[in-house]
Amino acid sequence: MEISKDERELYDRQIRLWGLEGQGRLSNARVLVLGIDATTTEAVKNLVLAGVGAIALQSVKTVTEESLGYNFFVTKENLGQNVAEASKTAIQRLNPRVALSVITDETSSIDSNFISTFNVTIASQLTDKNELIRLNNAVRSSESYNSSSDTNINTNSSLGSVPHAFYMSLLNGWGGLLFVDLNIHEYTLEKDSSMYNYDPNNLPAQISETKQIIQAQAPAENSGSTVTKLTFRETYVSLENALNVSKEFGQKLRPRFRSKVSPYLPAFLALLDSSDQAEIDINKKATQLGLSPVDDGFISEFSRGRGVEVSGIAAVIGGFLAQDVLNYLTRRELPIQNTLVYDALRSKGPVYRLSS
Repeated sequence: MEISKDERELYDRQIRLWGLEGQGRLSNARVLVLGIDATTTEAVKNLVLAGVGAIALQSVKTVTEESLGYNFFVTKENLGQNVAEASKTAIQRLNPRVALSVITDETSSIDSNFISTFNVTIASQLTDKNELIRLNNAVRSSESYNSSSDTNINTNSSLGSVPHAFYMSLLNGWGGLLFVDLNIHEYTLEKDSSMYNYDPNNLPAQISETKQIIQAQAPAENSGSTVTKLTFRETYVSLENALNVSKEFGQKLRPRFRSKVSPYLPAFLALLDSSDQAEIDINKKATQLGLSPVDDGFISEFSRGRGVEVSGIAAVIGGFLAQDVLNYLTRRELPIQNTLVYDALRSKGPVYRLSS
């Protein structure tokens, strides 16, 4: 996972943040982006500048007057062209070291064998629930080890031996949603040893419903430090599992927190339950989640924003998306677990863990 002298100089600031090993993982990573839109335009920019090794851009859409408002990789000269092909030249200029490729076929033609060649798959503005589940399951089927039987995975290994990640992003009016499935993910943090109650001689140690400590490197003897290098293993659920969330979700929450759950959560889940032209039943979904009915004003607001991608919202969600992918690839921070909901009008971006 070596990187060249030129790369060390180019990515010097990043290397100080996540180390040579983290930058090496980025340089060897392959990312598949399904859908070039307002969110992924922002995300791709950040990933390319960070030095991700290869990115495949997929889209069947063409450049329109509307897309000129958010896609800074295209101009009026590109009107009518495939948006992925039209964006490639400007993206490449940002970082010639990144290998770019273009796919102009529908996502339905992309099979699990092709998906297995990528470390990260991003599906954006795709509302066909069955297709999203198929893609997510394809990512999961490409895992290169059985984590349930391996408790001593080498965290210094190459990217080819880690699970593949799946991200789904959606925008609608003034809100956005980001779903993350990393299956089994390992990452390292330096923490005060008193923060967690575990026996370092008896690992892995379960410290929450989804988290284990699998390795602990204590500070040097007589150093006076209490900072321990901890390697965590986080377990995620599939999109299919998350979309089957039941009333237990709301029932587990204290009434005060239940009343503050973002209405965008049932709204986006209801959007995925509906067909492209069908009416969205947000309150039906709120009931299924064990939440209180959603205000009529919000329902009208969400309906008016259907299909609308606001550039400012896309920049936020795209930023979250890119940063989370970088966290995943460098294994230096805990990525989102597992659903982020962004509400621009109310300046909130809570994270919820959805599971059936």
